[in-house]
Amino acid sequence: IRAIVRERYHRLVELEKRYRQTVQMRMLSGPKKVEFITKALEEADTLLEQEEYEQAEQKFIAILNLEKSHTRAYEGLGEVYWNLGQWKEAMETYRFLFRRLKEKTPVGYFHRWGESALELGNSTQAVEAFERALAAEPNQPRTLDLLAESAILGANVDVAIVAVEKLKEVNPENQKIPEFEAKIQELRTSMVSTPTG
Repeated sequence: IRAIVRERYHRLVELEKRYRQTVQMRMLSGPKKVEFITKALEEADTLLEQEEYEQAEQKFIAILNLEKSHTRAYEGLGEVYWNLGQWKEAMETYRFLFRRLKEKTPVGYFHRWGESALELGNSTQAVEAFERALAAEPNQPRTLDLLAESAILGANVDVAIVAVEKLKEVNPENQKIPEFEAKIQELRTSMVSTPTG
Protein backbone atom coordinates (compact mmCIF):
# COMPACT_ATOMS: atom_id res chain seq x y z
CA ILE A 1 0.00 0.00 0.00
CA ARG A 2 2.84 2.39 0.83
CA ALA A 3 4.41 1.76 -2.58
CA ILE A 4 1.11 2.60 -4.32
CA VAL A 5 0.66 5.75 -2.26
CA ARG A 6 4.27 6.79 -2.94
CA GLU A 7 3.85 6.19 -6.68
CA ARG A 8 0.65 8.26 -6.81
CA TYR A 9 2.29 11.01 -4.79
CA HIS A 10 5.25 11.16 -7.19
CA ARG A 11 2.88 11.24 -10.14
CA LEU A 12 0.99 14.16 -8.60
CA VAL A 13 4.24 15.99 -7.87
CA GLU A 14 5.33 15.53 -11.50
CA LEU A 15 1.95 16.78 -12.81
CA GLU A 16 2.14 19.80 -10.53
CA LYS A 17 5.69 20.53 -11.75
CA ARG A 18 4.60 20.38 -15.41
CA TYR A 19 1.60 22.59 -14.70
CA ARG A 20 3.80 25.23 -13.03
CA GLN A 21 6.27 25.14 -15.92
CA THR A 22 3.43 25.63 -18.40
CA VAL A 23 2.01 28.55 -16.43
CA GLN A 24 5.47 30.12 -16.10
CA MET A 25 6.12 29.74 -19.82
CA ARG A 26 2.82 31.37 -20.72
CA MET A 27 3.66 34.33 -18.50
CA LEU A 28 6.92 34.96 -20.37
CA SER A 29 6.94 38.07 -22.51
CA GLY A 30 9.33 40.46 -24.19
CA PRO A 31 13.05 39.74 -23.84
CA LYS A 32 12.51 36.78 -21.49
CA LYS A 33 10.28 35.09 -24.08
CA VAL A 34 12.82 35.69 -26.85
CA GLU A 35 15.60 34.39 -24.62
CA PHE A 36 13.63 31.23 -23.78
CA ILE A 37 12.80 30.56 -27.45
CA THR A 38 16.40 31.15 -28.58
CA LYS A 39 17.75 28.80 -25.94
CA ALA A 40 15.10 26.15 -26.65
CA LEU A 41 15.91 26.30 -30.40
CA GLU A 42 19.61 25.82 -29.72
CA GLU A 43 18.85 22.86 -27.46
CA ALA A 44 16.42 21.36 -29.99
CA ASP A 45 18.97 21.69 -32.81
CA THR A 46 21.59 19.97 -30.67
CA LEU A 47 19.14 17.18 -29.88
CA LEU A 48 18.41 16.79 -33.62
CA GLU A 49 22.13 16.46 -34.34
CA GLN A 50 22.39 13.83 -31.60
CA GLU A 51 19.36 12.02 -33.09
CA GLU A 52 17.39 12.49 -29.85
CA TYR A 53 14.22 13.07 -31.87
CA GLU A 54 11.60 12.65 -29.15
CA GLN A 55 13.33 15.19 -26.90
CA ALA A 56 13.81 17.59 -29.82
CA GLU A 57 10.10 17.27 -30.60
CA GLN A 58 9.24 18.29 -27.02
CA LYS A 59 11.45 21.39 -27.32
CA PHE A 60 9.86 22.44 -30.62
CA ILE A 61 6.38 21.92 -29.20
CA ALA A 62 7.29 24.00 -26.13
CA ILE A 63 8.32 26.82 -28.48
CA LEU A 64 5.04 26.53 -30.39
CA ASN A 65 3.12 26.70 -27.12
CA LEU A 66 4.66 30.15 -26.64
CA GLU A 67 4.76 31.30 -30.26
CA LYS A 68 2.18 29.49 -32.39
CA SER A 69 3.54 30.82 -35.67
CA HIS A 70 7.24 30.12 -35.14
CA THR A 71 8.37 28.88 -38.54
CA ARG A 72 11.72 27.49 -37.37
CA ALA A 73 9.96 25.33 -34.78
CA TYR A 74 7.72 23.88 -37.49
CA GLU A 75 10.78 23.22 -39.67
CA GLY A 76 12.35 21.37 -36.75
CA LEU A 77 9.21 19.32 -36.21
CA GLY A 78 9.19 18.39 -39.89
CA GLU A 79 12.77 17.18 -39.54
CA VAL A 80 11.87 15.18 -36.42
CA TYR A 81 8.88 13.47 -38.05
CA TRP A 82 10.84 12.78 -41.24
CA ASN A 83 13.66 11.11 -39.32
CA LEU A 84 11.24 9.07 -37.19
CA GLY A 85 9.39 7.86 -40.28
CA GLN A 86 6.16 9.44 -39.03
CA TRP A 87 5.02 10.09 -42.59
CA LYS A 88 1.57 11.52 -41.90
CA GLU A 89 2.92 14.07 -39.44
CA ALA A 90 5.84 14.89 -41.75
CA MET A 91 3.53 15.38 -44.73
CA GLU A 92 1.17 17.61 -42.78
CA THR A 93 4.04 19.67 -41.34
CA TYR A 94 5.63 20.29 -44.74
CA ARG A 95 2.24 21.15 -46.26
CA PHE A 96 1.69 23.61 -43.41
CA LEU A 97 5.12 25.14 -44.01
CA PHE A 98 4.21 25.65 -47.67
CA ARG A 99 1.01 27.47 -46.67
CA ARG A 100 3.10 29.71 -44.36
CA LEU A 101 6.07 30.33 -46.63
CA LYS A 102 4.24 30.43 -50.01
CA GLU A 103 6.74 31.27 -52.79
CA LYS A 104 9.65 31.23 -50.31
CA THR A 105 9.21 27.50 -49.66
CA PRO A 106 12.48 25.61 -50.26
CA VAL A 107 12.21 22.92 -52.94
CA GLY A 108 13.43 20.34 -50.43
CA TYR A 109 10.27 20.87 -48.36
CA PHE A 110 8.14 19.97 -51.39
CA HIS A 111 10.23 16.84 -51.82
CA ARG A 112 9.76 15.88 -48.17
CA TRP A 113 6.01 16.52 -48.48
CA GLY A 114 5.78 14.43 -51.64
CA GLU A 115 7.99 11.60 -50.45
CA SER A 116 6.05 11.41 -47.18
CA ALA A 117 2.86 11.21 -49.21
CA LEU A 118 4.34 8.40 -51.31
CA GLU A 119 5.23 6.51 -48.13
CA LEU A 120 1.56 6.82 -47.14
CA GLY A 121 0.39 5.70 -50.59
CA ASN A 122 -1.19 9.12 -51.19
CA SER A 123 -0.25 9.76 -54.82
CA THR A 124 -2.58 12.78 -55.12
CA GLN A 125 -0.68 14.66 -52.40
CA ALA A 126 2.63 13.50 -53.88
CA VAL A 127 1.72 14.80 -57.34
CA GLU A 128 0.67 18.16 -55.87
CA ALA A 129 3.92 18.48 -53.94
CA PHE A 130 6.15 17.58 -56.89
CA GLU A 131 4.22 19.87 -59.25
CA ARG A 132 4.80 22.72 -56.79
CA ALA A 133 8.49 21.80 -56.62
CA LEU A 134 8.69 21.99 -60.42
CA ALA A 135 6.98 25.37 -60.41
CA ALA A 136 9.67 26.61 -58.02
CA GLU A 137 12.54 24.92 -59.84
CA PRO A 138 11.59 23.91 -63.42
CA ASN A 139 13.44 21.15 -65.29
CA GLN A 140 14.80 19.52 -62.13
CA PRO A 141 15.41 15.86 -63.14
CA ARG A 142 14.90 14.42 -59.66
CA THR A 143 11.57 16.22 -59.28
CA LEU A 144 10.43 15.11 -62.75
CA ASP A 145 11.38 11.54 -61.87
CA LEU A 146 9.38 11.69 -58.61
CA LEU A 147 6.43 13.36 -60.34
CA ALA A 148 6.33 10.68 -63.04
CA GLU A 149 6.46 7.93 -60.43
CA SER A 150 3.70 9.54 -58.34
CA ALA A 151 1.47 10.15 -61.33
CA ILE A 152 1.86 6.54 -62.48
CA LEU A 153 1.02 5.26 -58.98
CA GLY A 154 -2.08 7.46 -58.99
CA ALA A 155 -3.03 6.38 -62.52
CA ASN A 156 -2.78 10.01 -63.63
CA VAL A 157 -1.70 9.27 -67.20
CA ASP A 158 -1.73 12.86 -68.48
CA VAL A 159 0.58 14.15 -65.75
CA ALA A 160 2.84 11.10 -66.11
CA ILE A 161 3.20 11.60 -69.87
CA VAL A 162 4.11 15.28 -69.51
CA ALA A 163 6.62 14.51 -66.74
CA VAL A 164 8.29 11.72 -68.74
CA GLU A 165 8.49 13.85 -71.91
CA LYS A 166 10.10 16.68 -69.94
CA LEU A 167 12.44 14.19 -68.24
CA LYS A 168 13.55 12.98 -71.70
CA GLU A 169 14.45 16.56 -72.60
CA VAL A 170 16.42 17.40 -69.47
CA ASN A 171 17.89 13.98 -68.62
CA PRO A 172 17.68 11.67 -71.65
CA GLU A 173 20.07 9.12 -70.11
CA ASN A 174 17.75 8.50 -67.14
CA GLN A 175 17.49 4.72 -66.81
CA LYS A 176 13.89 4.87 -65.56
CA ILE A 177 12.43 6.40 -68.74
CA PRO A 178 11.74 3.06 -70.51
CA GLU A 179 10.21 1.68 -67.30
CA PHE A 180 7.98 4.76 -66.94
CA GLU A 181 6.89 4.51 -70.58
CA ALA A 182 6.03 0.83 -70.17
CA LYS A 183 3.96 1.56 -67.06
CA ILE A 184 2.16 4.41 -68.81
CA GLN A 185 1.35 2.05 -71.68
CA GLU A 186 0.02 -0.52 -69.19
CA LEU A 187 -2.18 2.16 -67.62
CA ARG A 188 -3.51 3.21 -71.02
CA THR A 189 -4.25 -0.40 -71.89
CA SER A 190 -6.04 -1.04 -68.61
CA MET A 191 -8.14 2.09 -69.08
CA VAL A 192 -9.45 1.00 -72.45
CA SER A 193 -12.78 -0.55 -71.71
CA THR A 194 -13.72 -3.69 -73.59
CA PRO A 195 -17.32 -3.76 -74.75
CA THR A 196 -19.47 -6.46 -73.23
CA GLY A 197 -21.91 -8.10 -75.54
